Amino acid sequence: MDFKPLITLLAIVNPLAIVPFFIHYTQGFSRKQRQRTVLISSISAFSVIAICALIGLQILEFFGISLASFQVGGGMLLLTSALAMLNAQPAEAKTNELEVNDAS
Repeated sequence: MDFKPLITLLAIVNPLAIVPFFIHYTQGFSRKQRQRTVLISSISAFSVIAICALIGLQILEFFGISLASFQVGGGMLLLTSALAMLNAQPAEAKTNELEVNDAS
């Protein structure tokens, strides 16, 4: 069995890197709300991946896109994302009105 597509998918999706974002964005949620969010997110992600795996080639064929062109386009998106990460600037500190008034 060839695991290369699964490993590639895991490298691109990077589920471990999503954990801090999930914790941040669900900070005020109850346990039940977090569980519902996880369930809906998982079902949505699985659905998109399954649909693309099953009928992805037919969708590309319908729009007249070759598989090689799609691969090149995806590679270019990953390249621009990687370059943006390499050139990342430190986040600017958020200031509120009180801090602005104290500084002047």
